[in-house]
Amino acid sequence: DGDPEFAALVEWVLQTLILAEKQNITMMTADTFAESVEFFGKDMFQNALAAVGNYGEIYTRHLAPISSRLEINEINDGETTGLMYSHPLGKVDTVGPGPINGGVIERILQRGFLRCGIPGSTQDATSEKRVELDMEFCRALSASVLQRTPDNVSFQRYSDDDDIYLALDNGNIDVYAGGAVDVGSDFLLPGLAFSNPYFHRRGKSFALVTQEADEQWADFVYWVTMATTFAEENGITQNTSNEMPLVNLFGTGLERLMRDAILAVGNYDEMYKRVFGQNATRVGLNKLNASPFGPQHYPLPF
Repeated sequence: DGDPEFAALVEWVLQTLILAEKQNITMMTADTFAESVEFFGKDMFQNALAAVGNYGEIYTRHLAPISSRLEINEINDGETTGLMYSHPLGKVDTVGPGPINGGVIERILQRGFLRCGIPGSTQDATSEKRVELDMEFCRALSASVLQRTPDNVSFQRYSDDDDIYLALDNGNIDVYAGGAVDVGSDFLLPGLAFSNPYFHRRGKSFALVTQEADEQWADFVYWVTMATTFAEENGITQNTSNEMPLVNLFGTGLERLMRDAILAVGNYDEMYKRVFGQNATRVGLNKLNASPFGPQHYPLPF
């Protein structure tokens, strides 16, 4: 907490260990791994691997003697099984603090609508459809914060990454939908927080982006994004949204956040089919990773 640069370093070291296993690069061949020029010194990735090896080597060295490696802990090849998976919820009845003073949630409640940035011009029809999916997640956020009002959203298009950073930093937008999560993206500079990726295409993963400094809002966005996958996993639809659990982690006034999100937009599969067509087939990483679970470790594209 409070050190976004170190948080970014930790994230990329973990990504390095997973990608190295996928590429069959080991402790002994660490010098063949890609250099890191843009982040924390060009040898950062290689030094990490030379010290401990890839993820598989670490697992074999420390965990294999006491616990066999389950398939969910294997490396996803990007084709066989999906990545859409909700993490265990934990104790959602624990009452957390309400909206913090001056925080994004409080500002949205006072303003009465959500400001959501989305990509500007797109290259093809599929990309434009994905922007429609971005907008669906903004509506889910609006419904969750503003109690079942999904259309209280002001959409603003951005084409330049620098403009997006400034808009998030100065509060012109509360969230940016459609941030590309890969090592080549300028989005992965310290100071930004990402939801679970909700769409994968052409080696890129797309997520909601917020300012890391407002941890409460970043967590809230993460929960709303995850709610759509949780609902699909548990067979909960827009018509049965009251089956979603109440969540008190953001105070009792926002306990319906998951219910209101699903009431507004439905589960992930409902959203996907509404955007891409009722007969659209989800392929690759966009498929649900449900029991029996397939590999869930997937390195962000380098």
